[in-house]
Order: sequence, then C-alpha cells, then structure tokens
Amino acid sequence: MKPILRNAWRRRTSILVAIGLTSVLAVPVSAGFDVLLQIFRNPGTPGLKGAQGVTASPEGGYVYVASGKDNALTFFRRDATAESLSFAGVFKDGANGVFGLRGASQVAVSPDLQHVYVASRRDSSLVVFRRDATADTLTFADVKQNGVGGVFGLAGATDVVVSPDARHVAVVGRKDDALALFRRNPGSDFLTPVDLEMGGFGLASPTAVTMDPSGRNAYVAAFEDNAISVFSRDASLDSLAISSVVADGIGGINGLKGASDIAISPDGRNAYVASFVDGTLSVFKRNLLSGALTIFQQIQGGGALAGAKAVAVSPDGATVVVATRKGLLCFDRVAEGGLIPSGNIGGDFMGGGNARVSEIAFSNDNKNLFVVSRGANALLNLGVSATVLSPGGGPQDGGDAKGDGADDGDVTVGDGDGTGQGLSSDASGALDVSGVGRRGGR
Repeated sequence: MKPILRNAWRRRTSILVAIGLTSVLAVPVSAGFDVLLQIFRNPGTPGLKGAQGVTASPEGGYVYVASGKDNALTFFRRDATAESLSFAGVFKDGANGVFGLRGASQVAVSPDLQHVYVASRRDSSLVVFRRDATADTLTFADVKQNGVGGVFGLAGATDVVVSPDARHVAVVGRKDDALALFRRNPGSDFLTPVDLEMGGFGLASPTAVTMDPSGRNAYVAAFEDNAISVFSRDASLDSLAISSVVADGIGGINGLKGASDIAISPDGRNAYVASFVDGTLSVFKRNLLSGALTIFQQIQGGGALAGAKAVAVSPDGATVVVATRKGLLCFDRVAEGGLIPSGNIGGDFMGGGNARVSEIAFSNDNKNLFVVSRGANALLNLGVSATVLSPGGGPQDGGDAKGDGADDGDVTVGDGDGTGQGLSSDASGALDVSGVGRRGGR
C-alpha cells in the first residue's frame, strides 16, 4: 500500500486578484491538501540533475524530463489506472552517440506520437528522437544545430512546441531573439527549416512558445521586452507572420515584466501569462479568428507570486496552476476564463532551499500534475481532483512533504463587473462564489 501524506501542509497566501482590472473585497484564503506524492530524485533516478522541462505524451503513456545539468532526456512509463510513474530510460549527451543535449531545457512530443523533440540551450540545438509506440522504444535520430546546414535562430534554444496538425515544430532561441519554424516530413525523422522570425519588438530574450488548439497562432513570451508576441501560422505556406504584440506599459497593460511562460486554454478563448519579475499571473481573452489578446484580469501578489515561472491549464479547462518561488498556486477557471484562487502548495515539499519549481505539465486525462525542480533535481507526480490537488502518487525515495506554515496575508478578489460583489469568505477561509458565474459541468 502506498503511503498517503494527509494534511501535510496548510498555508495562507497573499494575492491581489483584479477581474476586469478592478480590485475589490479582501478575502483571506487558506487551503489544506490531502496529497500522495511520488518523488524521483537524482542520483537515485539518473538524468534528473538540473531538471528543467517536463511534458506528458498526448496518449498519456509517458512523461519526459529535460535536464540541463545532466544534459539528459529522462523518460518514465505511466500507469494511468494507478496514476503512477516508473523509470523507463535516459539519454545523456556524449553517451552512445547521443549529442546536442547540453543544457537541455524543454521537451515536446508530436501529436502523431512519432517523435520527441528537445530544445537545448547550451548546444543551441533541437534534438530529435524517434518514438516507436508498437515496439515501446525511443531512439536518438537527429540534431538540428544553430549555424549548421542552414539552421539559424537556435542560439540559446529554450522552448519547443509541435503544431496541433503535427506539420511544424517551433523553437525559440533566447540568445538569437528568434522564433524558428521547421517542417516535419511524413515517415521521416528529417526536419526542414522553413521560416525564421528574428529580432524586432516582442522577441527580446524569448523564454516560451506555444500554439492555440487550432494551430492558427503561435505565442511567444519575451522576457526582456516584457511582452507576448502573436504570430499567424500558414500551414500550407510553411510560414509565420507577426500579427500583434501585447506589452507591459502599453494600452493599460501592467504586470508583464519578465514574461516567462504562456498557456492557452483548451477552448482557445484565453491565454494565461506568468511574469517572473512582476510576480503576476495575467489573464487575456483571445479572439478565436485573429488570435489577438485583450487583457481581462491580472493577479498580483507580492510574495505569493514572486518569481512566477510557469503556468499550465488542465485538459478539462477547469483549473490553472502557476509555479512560483514559494511553490504552486491553484485557481478555478470561471466565467469568461477569469480565475479565483482555490489552493496552494508550499515549496518545501520540494526540499526547501533553492528547490524551486522549473516547469509543470498535466497528464492528458487530467489525473496528474507533473512538477520538475532544477534545484531539487527532482520530478514529482501529484494527483489532481476536480478542484484542488489530491491523492495520486507515492514517495519513491522516502522523502517527506511539508509546508512552512507561513501566513502571507489576504486575497483581494474582484468579480468582473466592478461592483465588488460576489465573493466572500467564512472563518475557515473557504471562498463563497455564489455571485460569480462558474463554468458548466463543474
């Protein structure tokens, strides 16, 4: 029987939530979690030193971790029924003919399940692995390196995404201030560079790239420009074109300093941006035709959101989770994609110190949230309930899970119409959302 860590932590969090850009009504929030953790750590699990990026395969059978200090891609088999992971293998730079993995930063799996791609910062490369689902194997296949064979824009490669139609792979090069587009070739491991967007406002020091569910648009978070760039993608012409930019200090937008990550909701109607410097989580409405973004809500919270690093939306579109210096903050997604806080997990469950979360990813079936930490050299498997994190794994190395018990303050919540009505709390800190429209089926 797997050990369950019950009520391992109870914390209070300080966030300023402004729905419709109106901040009202102070509400204290505290959240306790019944959590069962599965923890994999380096050196017990090889290849996790400097764990930086994580993703789950679209069919839910595997989890992949890119680690910048081990220069490695580590992969785990997932048992969806048991909600558990088991170590399956690791590729390390310089071993068995593998190269291009120095500073491995992020990993993506193609929707057709045929390939796994790793963006590597120090090697300025995109590494291709062939995935054979029938034989249950992963094979090193190819490397696209900056300045070699007509490939450009990959200097300091930090993130990679595969288009929903599986036609293109997009990579951001942080040192090149670039977004590079490659065409996949059916039945082949070969990638063809087809387009490159480099320089210009909205691309300075890009840290993240993603696409909307339709694949019409690509979105880039530019850390130094404090901006999100929106690109239109023409699949038939293998091209990208800048269509708009939203930036801090322009058009009434504040809170995008150090934009570090962006996630698009499964319905394509919202974009969520984590900003490292400002310590904010920004909510945008997304035009389904043009892909343009309009600011709708900003969540600001001093200590609670300090160092906001990564953001993810659950596959059912009901929950948004953001990783910060202090751990994880969870939000319910409500009317028009707005957010209200639903819980948090203190960072001490990673081991304290510099054990900050680097990246987070949901499983395809919404059952698990996978968390990696560069400082803790670890991968965690957390269970996910309908509203908050709940049982779903089991300690692998005998480590504990605890919170720091700190009281960080209050939450200020607005309801979207500027009236200041709709949210209140009881003595326990539970939120009453009677006046706020909730998503159907929740």
